[in-house]
Amino acid sequence: MFEDRKMLPDVSSIPLLDKICWTPARVELLTWLQRNAPSLAELYQGAVDLMYANLFPGRVRFVSHAVREIRNRLPDISAGTTRGGQLQYKKRMDDLAKAWKNAGFNLDESIPSSLVPTEPATLSPSDWSESLK
Repeated sequence: MFEDRKMLPDVSSIPLLDKICWTPARVELLTWLQRNAPSLAELYQGAVDLMYANLFPGRVRFVSHAVREIRNRLPDISAGTTRGGQLQYKKRMDDLAKAWKNAGFNLDESIPSSLVPTEPATLSPSDWSESLK
């Protein structure tokens, strides 16, 4: 439909169906997305095209997925926050292991002797009822 998908649609040069679906409000939103979140702009433009220009079964579901993706990412974009990228599981686990060791725990699944009681704990009925309150 558009030669360059990154270009804003020129309402005067597109077919009537596209003029109907590209209302001034949609064009304004697309312009904002192109400026602030190009990947979401592509998603939005594709969703509008799917909704109005391509009539095929299941299109509403595809559009729904696009809307969900835009909705999930829009707060970070509008707030100016960005995520640190992909979660580095190995680094996170190494950090957790280090914190675990610093807290006095072993990595071999054993419980530190300082945490193992030397005598069995007893709980009297009155202690038990107090603990339920």
